[in-house]
Amino acid sequence: AASTGSGVGMGGIGIVNNPRSRRNRRRPRTARRLRAQLGDDGDVLDASTPEELERALGTFRAAGVDVLGVNGGDGTVHYVLTAAVRAWGGAPLPRILLLPGGTMNTVARGTGVRGGPERALREVLIRRRHGYPLRTAERDLLRVSADGAAPAYGFIFGTGSIVSFLEAYYAT
Repeated sequence: AASTGSGVGMGGIGIVNNPRSRRNRRRPRTARRLRAQLGDDGDVLDASTPEELERALGTFRAAGVDVLGVNGGDGTVHYVLTAAVRAWGGAPLPRILLLPGGTMNTVARGTGVRGGPERALREVLIRRRHGYPLRTAERDLLRVSADGAAPAYGFIFGTGSIVSFLEAYYAT
């Protein structure tokens, strides 16, 4: 995991950055810009492997972040939520901040997030720094398990034609 700041304190913002998401590969400086925006309000940790993700979430859990940001696409959101449920061990998760750093960003768009990751974070920081409540959209967290595997968590789930569509989409 990479970090340039030490800004995560009690109640801060912790952002998991997926440097492998399509948008983040095209714009590799996004994580650096997010860190600069956060300043002392939080930190950004890169997680491109399950081990890095586990370490990042452990750091954020220990720091008591009250907002967990995800900079990546829909797949990143799924992986981060699944790992966060394990890291928080049954305790309530912090608020989730979706930063649209993927290709389709279906989940982020579905909750009203527009623009890129920096714009979404800027709106949250303005509200926090001025003492305004954060805008929220409550969503049910899906728990999916099959064949005895550990459960996976996320906000969307698809099979059949959805999977075929996504395979064709990403092939082009």
